[in-house]
Amino acid sequence: MSTRRIFGLIGLGLTIATGYASPITPAFQAPVGGPGVVGWDPNNPVTLGLQFTPQANVSVNALGFYDDPTVAAGETVAIFDSLGHVVVQAAVPTSGPLAYSYFWQSISPVVLNAGEQYTVAAFTGNNGWAWSSAPIVNPAIAYQGQTYHYGSSFTFPQDTANHAADAYYGPNFSIESVPDGGLTAVLLGVGIFGLGFARRKFVA
Repeated sequence: MSTRRIFGLIGLGLTIATGYASPITPAFQAPVGGPGVVGWDPNNPVTLGLQFTPQANVSVNALGFYDDPTVAAGETVAIFDSLGHVVVQAAVPTSGPLAYSYFWQSISPVVLNAGEQYTVAAFTGNNGWAWSSAPIVNPAIAYQGQTYHYGSSFTFPQDTANHAADAYYGPNFSIESVPDGGLTAVLLGVGIFGLGFARRKFVA
């Protein structure tokens, strides 16, 4: 095999490995027929939260928020740990991809640990929002209820009193559903083997 072909295969492998992307696989989806209430409480900023616990380690590759009919601007979305520390945060624009009735913003994958409680939250700004019965939940996580906090800035939402909603729509995140299953390691191994083979050819 020529050295040009070897290095071509190595380059192809590294390109595939580093350019590998996962599709959107939502953690939450609205009930069949959509939320029962939409366009709720516009021009009254609130941080809306959904608490959950991963059933196994999961990798998050995007954050999102619900495309309520009154949405006029993007929202800030974050995942907090149980102590209120930000694990990952992103500004999600309305110009981004729209899938499963949510706007999305890709992020560098972040791993959430099995058995630990997290809250995914979105700050509505002046957007209206939706609420309804409990969502359709990805089996990789367990849903544990909604939280909220009214205020002019984004914060860790912990309020639960005097709210009958089963879920807000609202924040969301995407669980990386097609991990490479070791593809990257295989391709890098092929590349290293190719370099070794090329070196032997040069020395011979």
